[in-house]
Amino acid sequence: MKKNGITVIDALKKFGTKRMIAAMMSMVFFVGLIIGYFLDMYSTEKKNIMFQGELNAVQSMELFNNYISTATNIVKTARYTVDKMLDNGDSKQEILDFMMENTENIQKSIDDRFTGLYGFIKGEYYDGAGWVPDEDYVPTERPWYKKAVTNKGRITIIEPYLDAQTGNLMTTVVQTLKDGRSVVAIDISFDMVQMMSGSDTTPIDNTMGFIMDKNGIVLVNNITEEIGHNYRTENDTLGAAVVTELFANTEECFEISFHGTTYVVYSVKINEEWYSVSVIDATESYQPLRNMLIITIILILIAIVILSVVFASMIVRNLTSDRLNEQLSASADIYLAVLDIDVVNNNYLSIRKNHDVKDAIKTSVGAQELLEQVASHIAHEDSRDLLMQFVKLDTLLGRLGGSNTITTEFHSYRGIWCRARFVVSKYTHEGRLSHVLWMVESIDEEKKRRDMLQDISIKALAESEAKSEFLSNMSHEIRTPINAVMGMNEMILRESTDDNILTYSESIQTAGETLLGLVNEILDLSKIEAGRMELIIVEYDLSSLLNDLVNMIQPRMDSKDLLFVIDFDRSIPNTLRGDEIRVRQIITNILTNAAKYTNEGKVTFRVGYEKLIGSDDIIQLNISVEDTGIGIKEEDMANLFSQYVRIDEERNRNVEGTGLGMPITQKLLNMMGSNLEVESEYGKGSVFSFSLRQEVVKWDPVGDYESSYRRNMARRKKYRASFTAPEVNILVVDDTKMNLMVFKSLLKQTKVHIDTAASGDEGIELVAKNKYDIIFLDHMMPNKDGIQTLKEMRELDDYLSKEAPVICLTANAISGAREKYIRAGFDDYLTKPIDSVKLEKMMMKYLPSEKIIKNEENGVT
Repeated sequence: MKKNGITVIDALKKFGTKRMIAAMMSMVFFVGLIIGYFLDMYSTEKKNIMFQGELNAVQSMELFNNYISTATNIVKTARYTVDKMLDNGDSKQEILDFMMENTENIQKSIDDRFTGLYGFIKGEYYDGAGWVPDEDYVPTERPWYKKAVTNKGRITIIEPYLDAQTGNLMTTVVQTLKDGRSVVAIDISFDMVQMMSGSDTTPIDNTMGFIMDKNGIVLVNNITEEIGHNYRTENDTLGAAVVTELFANTEECFEISFHGTTYVVYSVKINEEWYSVSVIDATESYQPLRNMLIITIILILIAIVILSVVFASMIVRNLTSDRLNEQLSASADIYLAVLDIDVVNNNYLSIRKNHDVKDAIKTSVGAQELLEQVASHIAHEDSRDLLMQFVKLDTLLGRLGGSNTITTEFHSYRGIWCRARFVVSKYTHEGRLSHVLWMVESIDEEKKRRDMLQDISIKALAESEAKSEFLSNMSHEIRTPINAVMGMNEMILRESTDDNILTYSESIQTAGETLLGLVNEILDLSKIEAGRMELIIVEYDLSSLLNDLVNMIQPRMDSKDLLFVIDFDRSIPNTLRGDEIRVRQIITNILTNAAKYTNEGKVTFRVGYEKLIGSDDIIQLNISVEDTGIGIKEEDMANLFSQYVRIDEERNRNVEGTGLGMPITQKLLNMMGSNLEVESEYGKGSVFSFSLRQEVVKWDPVGDYESSYRRNMARRKKYRASFTAPEVNILVVDDTKMNLMVFKSLLKQTKVHIDTAASGDEGIELVAKNKYDIIFLDHMMPNKDGIQTLKEMRELDDYLSKEAPVICLTANAISGAREKYIRAGFDDYLTKPIDSVKLEKMMMKYLPSEKIIKNEENGVT
């Protein structure tokens, strides 16, 4: 080919072979540099994702193992005790009493969701929870009995099954007694494990974490709807794709592609029975790298095309000679030594020895002497004594403790961490050790990774403790004044006879309860973050709820000269069953939001209902709030349910609020199976609406809701104490005088004698010289808090109130508070604001029965 009279060959000759080679090498270097950089970033990103997956899977495994171990220890202890009782000739009733008492202790001290111990003993069925089986119930035909007898004497865990009554996924831990035919057992609900795993191992948004058995049945999953699925039998689901690859792959970590999305999977085996699996969507992490690779490849191709046109002939002739040399690689052997040791004859066979081990062997010696020489040579001085004790063969059988392997970690003289391991390969007929493998491996990278995981765990724990302390303090500071307000208002309700004042006081009580509910939710951030909010289903009066809402919001409407229009369907059933507090909170948030952002015009509150086809006792409650307020911009709608985000900040800078109202409302509705719908036109107004299914208790209509509410108020009974106890003496210690006055007022009608103390020291002085039946002790006090005060009380010599129960009286109401105070030595726990009904019930629980005079009829407040 010629161009301007010059052939390609002539041009190449003029350019020169050396120059062409140099140009080609430059291009190869540039391409290799770019690809190497990409591969390095890809590898780093993959390691980060693998690390996250490993952390999630290991944490889930540990939590699951702990829960199974708890049930196993309970069964082992019960089996030992029942065997002993049978040997002692204890009666059937004594055995049943033991199982019932043990069941109650388990539910109180470990988890109240355990169904309790049960068993089939000497031909009879025993149930610690008091359950009486049907006549056709045959224990010996149940899988838990059959498998326990088959595995005679060993702890047996039954394959998961779906409980017909509760719909929960269950398993059973069971063990036979000494006679081989009697068994004791306890059921485990994987629903309990699901709640526990969720509390401590909540994954990020693009993660699926689950625990399954070896048959592929999902026991625990952060996606609740997946629990109970069998991934081995499903088709075209992410779970099925993960499990198929998991059982076909020997690696703990691997990648899969499912419907165009790349996932990184990390799995950990649990006792050879279950798998803890973490699945992370890596698409978003990999996409920027892939885009960069595509662009880089396009640029490289363009460069290659350009250079190919110039050097086409020479590239063809020298293609073979320009091939890249193969990369040389060698895999590093992590094992420093592997020896097969004949324990009986004290000799050994060397399978592998590195230079350090070879240097340690000076002469031909027996196995024990060899191990001591190697241990003395390769171990750092700070680990030498540990390793010397570990290699002693005469104590090895005892240290194995029935296991077939034992390990220890030590620091080598080279400054790296190593692991020494004995693995039993053979026993003699008499049960003595015959042959063991002794291995030493380098675990320096593994140790660093574990230390890093431990550091992360310690930091996370410290952050959690700091948050709990902050929430505890905030709970105390906010709930203390609420306690005073609601306590004094309670006295107005009890003692006033004026209908108007009672009406006002009822409104204060309702507002106070609503405020307290909001404070509880906002303060208990651990529940919100862990998704452990619980719905409390009760029977409630709809007319009372509507009247409270109107009374609560009307003053705000009046203060802004807004017209408040009420449009209620009077045929709505009045007595419903649902979570009244959450329904009240949801509507309060929506009404308050409408009042905040409406400066003129009106707010319309509508309540209607629909009967559901095919259901006789369920209705769909339809609620909407329409306002003529400022409205919402279309671009701000996406941020409406974002926490702490205020939309249209410039225009709404003078409107109070944290930005939590709508996000909490949406979350609560989602928990109830509903959703908040929003229609808005900027500058003209908005409509917030939702539909909620509620159970109908009575079909009597609401009618005139306000008149109905007032009739209920007219029939309201006056408060009357549930008991009197004039011979009872109690002590209340609290640094806030208002709280002491509230406490004494709430118990006025019980006629108990109450001593008060405003500090821990003053309380200790009173306890030292007086005898009390109950002591109520505040926690958060200056100088000496309740825990310190309790400790000093316990250290007094033979004080009169030594047997008196001590109740922690505190405003700290966050998750885990009760357990904290019980561990500190308190007998029970009562939160502020003080609920008078709970207070009286607690006193009746702990007071001597001979000092209590019960009232035949209790009033209500």
